[in-house]
Amino acid sequence: MLPGDIKYKDINGDGAITDADRTIIGNGSPKAWGTFSNTVRFKNFDLTFDVQYSYGNDVMDMTLHPSEDRVSIANSYTTVLNAWTPTNQNTPVAQIRETRAGYVTNVDSRWIFDGSFLRGRNLLLGYNIPSEVISKIKLSKLRVYVSAQNFFLLTKYPHGDPEVTPTNGDQNSNVFSQGMIWHGYPKPTTYMAGLQIAF
Repeated sequence: MLPGDIKYKDINGDGAITDADRTIIGNGSPKAWGTFSNTVRFKNFDLTFDVQYSYGNDVMDMTLHPSEDRVSIANSYTTVLNAWTPTNQNTPVAQIRETRAGYVTNVDSRWIFDGSFLRGRNLLLGYNIPSEVISKIKLSKLRVYVSAQNFFLLTKYPHGDPEVTPTNGDQNSNVFSQGMIWHGYPKPTTYMAGLQIAF
């Protein structure tokens, strides 16, 4: 251990940091998850909404590893501006040093965040043009609609979307890595408008 390294808790109290001090620091499985969805109709209007939730799960942000302790060979988070120095010792960010000088980078509780969220997954508003109007242009149905997908996200996770989209080779594509985030892409917000026409 060097000055500026992360200090780990001596779980078993034997005065040494070893594998015997490993402990569970998070759980990627939610206590509850699901969706609330419904369609409401009023006269010629229809509104469909779908709200998704996940509660009680943790996420391990593995992106912190290369973004805070490899500052000489990769882009970094702005949190490295609060890294350990002799005059700034009360910080969870290790000292900035040349990578070849060595880092102790075990998984620790700083990587664990509450992954609970509430997401507006889909919102769709449609309007059916009255039959007396569309019959004049020889249509049996004409419906206009607008929709938004992933239109809001409420979460305590500080680095964006706790439910990232797996990419090829991403840790999230492995079922045994549930709850691990490794440079994943957040779900995009998508807006659409369209027509449904029937002759």
